[in-house]
Amino acid sequence: MLFDSSSYNDPVTMSNRCKQDCIDKNQNFCPTSSGKGGFCCSLTETCPKSTVCSEDNPRAPKMFKYFACPNEAACESKYIYPPLNGEVITRQVDQYKNQMVNSDVCSYVVEAPSGMNETDKLIVTIDHISNAIVYLAKGKGYMWLNHLDYLVNDGDTFNTRMGWNFYIIGVGSSVLRGTFRIKAWVEKGTADKVLNPVTNQPEPEKKEEPVVQPVEVNQTTTNQTDVNTTASNVTTNTSTSNVTESNVTAQNTTKVNQTELLANATAEAEAEQKS
Repeated sequence: MLFDSSSYNDPVTMSNRCKQDCIDKNQNFCPTSSGKGGFCCSLTETCPKSTVCSEDNPRAPKMFKYFACPNEAACESKYIYPPLNGEVITRQVDQYKNQMVNSDVCSYVVEAPSGMNETDKLIVTIDHISNAIVYLAKGKGYMWLNHLDYLVNDGDTFNTRMGWNFYIIGVGSSVLRGTFRIKAWVEKGTADKVLNPVTNQPEPEKKEEPVVQPVEVNQTTTNQTDVNTTASNVTTNTSTSNVTESNVTAQNTTKVNQTELLANATAEAEAEQKS
């Protein structure tokens, strides 16, 4: 059944309804373009989509899927943009004027600025966690990557590189008001430069040159014919040897190129996991 946005746009209950009545029941939630409501659809329906939907990542844990839920007033905006100049941007869930209580969701994306280079770091610290469960994932878009997500402890610090974002989701875990604080900034030139892996290239296989045995030439016609036949065979063998050596060199070059492509494809993910 498709629920229209009016079912999920109550500013007090819209995030916990998204969590409890939709995603926790294995349905798909798609927020409106304003992020102040949304649609809940069965997995067999086509849900109206403006930005992201919870089932964009069907294999992801539910904590990651809750990112699609609307933010209520206590959360403020989903988007955090640290500048390149190192200024620390702070966002804290309000527990005084507004509230995040049991099953309310506050979610954020901390976006790496486009001017970062490969030796810069995007850093976040999450602290002041109270009456909430906080989850963090790294990604180059709203795409869940296994082994790049974490349940956050109070005071944890994470870093990533240019082109990567942090997705941070907090869920209220008590009838008492909850909160957590995010601090995000860019550090210039503090990351090790990621180099392409160096591949040891095998030397081309060496082929021994064919040895031409000296032929004793007699004055008879029969011996002269044998000489011509031998010379022809030597020429053929030399040509075959050159073709074989060329094929071996081409095969070795192809193997080297495939090895380099595979190493380059995995290097960035390995570096990101270590950071």
